[in-house]
Amino acid sequence: MADIFYERVIAVSKYLREENLETYISLLIHDNMVLDVKKEDIKHISKVLSIFSDTRYGKFPVTVKIG
Repeated sequence: MADIFYERVIAVSKYLREENLETYISLLIHDNMVLDVKKEDIKHISKVLSIFSDTRYGKFPVTVKIG
C-alpha cells in the first residue's frame, strides 16, 4: 500500500507544480499527507482530492480535515 500512497503524493505534487500553485505538501507521515493551502488555491482542493484518491486499483476514500 505504501507504493500507492507515494504514487498519489507524486501525482499531487506534479499537479501543484503544473498549476503554479503556492500550496505545498508540508508533511508525509504513514498514510497521511498534510498540505499548506493558500487561500487563493482553495478552489483546487477538489481536484487535489480527486488526484489523490484515483489509484490504479480504483477510487479510494479520502478524509479531509481543516485546521
